[in-house]
Amino acid sequence: MGGNETLDVRLYETGHSWNHIPQPTPAVFVDAWDKDHVKMPCSPRSLYVENKVSVRRWDVIQRVLSQKIDSATAFQIAVNTYNNRYARTWNVDCLSAALRQRPDFVPLLQKIADLALKAPDLVTQPVPLLRQNKERSLSLSQLQIACLLANAFYSTFPRRNATGVNSEYSDFPTINFSSLFCGTGYTDESNVEKIICLLHYFSRVFDKDGPPSGTVTFTRRCLHSPPDFSVSEVLVGSIPFGVSSSCLIEDTQGTALHVSCRLSINAMPIYLSNP
Repeated sequence: MGGNETLDVRLYETGHSWNHIPQPTPAVFVDAWDKDHVKMPCSPRSLYVENKVSVRRWDVIQRVLSQKIDSATAFQIAVNTYNNRYARTWNVDCLSAALRQRPDFVPLLQKIADLALKAPDLVTQPVPLLRQNKERSLSLSQLQIACLLANAFYSTFPRRNATGVNSEYSDFPTINFSSLFCGTGYTDESNVEKIICLLHYFSRVFDKDGPPSGTVTFTRRCLHSPPDFSVSEVLVGSIPFGVSSSCLIEDTQGTALHVSCRLSINAMPIYLSNP
């Protein structure tokens, strides 16, 4: 493959109509437990020690997320069951504060858990990691993205809680949301607002009109010959750029999408890409 070619990976079937949810491909879950893919929560190779016995971690996750989760306390008990190593250091103070502000979001906890458990049926193809200096495009349906975020919400992704410099994913941003829910006293207020925003997103996913039917493509591009900005004569003012308050980012089309790209850059799923 040439240096400027992009490898495209699509996790859903093509040919669907715009108002129908794209079907995942392949039809049956395929696992990849290697350095080039996201290690999935439902992988049979993800193991966990429970009562001194090694068991499939997904079996534990299925058991606890299938139970009633109707409060921040119930949420914490569930998450700690398959993340017991962190039970003494993790808390859900920010999540509790968010739910106190928005008690109408409490029923979402169970719905998010139910969506997370659909991972083997919705995300059936190994999700590639978008690494540095490798051009690649990754296409997912909006429902697949919601499922991945639901698993991040419940901190089910294996090998992603360790953050040390020698940890397996030290070069990648964190994926599980456990740190977002913890109260530290320093970033609590902003984290609470982030959680409310996240819960609002899930409320849209579970809207009465049904789950979203769109698709999203993320592309990593590489500059094989980066420009030397110290000698560049291109003026910043000559580059067309702007922002608009006339529409929502979800409604932008064509050239308007380029105008709004700055607003959407932080929406990139952090578990798919390293800096």
